[in-house]
Amino acid sequence: MAHTILLALQDPDERARLADVLSEVGYHVTAAATFKSAGRLLASTTPNVIVAEVRMGVYNGLQLLVTGRIDNPRLAGIIIIAEGTNGSFAEEARHLGATDVLTRPVESLALLDGVARALDAIEARHQPRRPVSPGISCEVEGHLGWIVEASEDGMRVELPHPVSSSSPTALQLSVPTLDLSLPARLAWTGGPLPTVFRYGLALLASDSSEARDWRRLVHALPER
Repeated sequence: MAHTILLALQDPDERARLADVLSEVGYHVTAAATFKSAGRLLASTTPNVIVAEVRMGVYNGLQLLVTGRIDNPRLAGIIIIAEGTNGSFAEEARHLGATDVLTRPVESLALLDGVARALDAIEARHQPRRPVSPGISCEVEGHLGWIVEASEDGMRVELPHPVSSSSPTALQLSVPTLDLSLPARLAWTGGPLPTVFRYGLALLASDSSEARDWRRLVHALPER
């Protein structure tokens, strides 16, 4: 079954163009021109990904993503911004659960890449994971933290400081006590807790020796 993408864009030409791009490669597309009509579609359907612009009249496209996740926790989101938008917005958007922030004019391949990453994030977030308590010490892009859940394909980490939105798609995660270093990508970002930031990391190059070492570690973890 084709994945469903909800477009929430006010400009009819942009909405039609991006709908054509997504439909051409096989996605099922629904579209809305206003915040309220997008909200009605979220209430009556179950899209996999929402692509919304940041400003929709007096509303914010991020509100659609946050609201949609109440009934559809697996909903992924991409936010479209205007060139020159405050750089801190991308950081905020990711902390609220957006998998990508795209700048206008949105190129076709950039949109398709963003949707593919969003769908990957959905799968990565819902792979069976083993809880790790009290947590395995790790380092992500120079930030010390803890691995608190682990699966064969990735892990959930908690860090006392946010990972910068300017970080590359490929992140380096290391487990110093085990002399293990893994290339990974940011699959999802959870809302910040009072003292930590939560991130889901998915392994790159799943057939690499590092990935095989990681899976050996996961299999060695005690059942809880």
